[in-house]
Amino acid sequence: MNDNLKPELITLMSDDELNRRLDGLKRKIDRTRYRGGDDNLRLHEVDYCYLYRELEVRRARDGAHAEYLKTRDIRRVRKPEMVNRFQRKSVDNP
Repeated sequence: MNDNLKPELITLMSDDELNRRLDGLKRKIDRTRYRGGDDNLRLHEVDYCYLYRELEVRRARDGAHAEYLKTRDIRRVRKPEMVNRFQRKSVDNP
């Protein structure tokens, strides 16, 4: 892994920074392959994999959180009969 792409730093990157670095590495990999490859190709590919995996983890976490919020909101909505159940009955309305 490249020195400036330590795992601790990858987790702290913003999504925009992560996408910018992924795009830059993809261009480097494509350019290096087109020119016939060199010793850095493998390092670029490994860095790309680390960044891509971080992006996958974030997307999965965002999806799981959105799903949680959806189910939480459904559970928070009370049914009308449940609301009426807890109200005191008046003398006029038994």
